[in-house]
Amino acid sequence: MSFAQGIEKASVDLLSLYKEEGFEVTHLPITDFSVPSKDALTDTVSKVIEHTQRGDNIVIHCSAVVGRTGLFAACLARRVLGLSGE
Repeated sequence: MSFAQGIEKASVDLLSLYKEEGFEVTHLPITDFSVPSKDALTDTVSKVIEHTQRGDNIVIHCSAVVGRTGLFAACLARRVLGLSGE
């Protein structure tokens, strides 16, 4: 599938597109300019860590790229690398 084909299909239902293409999806819905619950975030970070420990590649993204991807990546880095929240 080309990138352009993916974008065209994505406007319909991105999660379904990923699943059709054989991706295993771990979805953490976060409302724009908001944060997820601590439990949901902790569970999702744990799932992603499990995937990386199995040698799986991961992709982290949101639709608007205004903070949710960075929030999740920072929480993942904090847990994996032991970084502080500062």
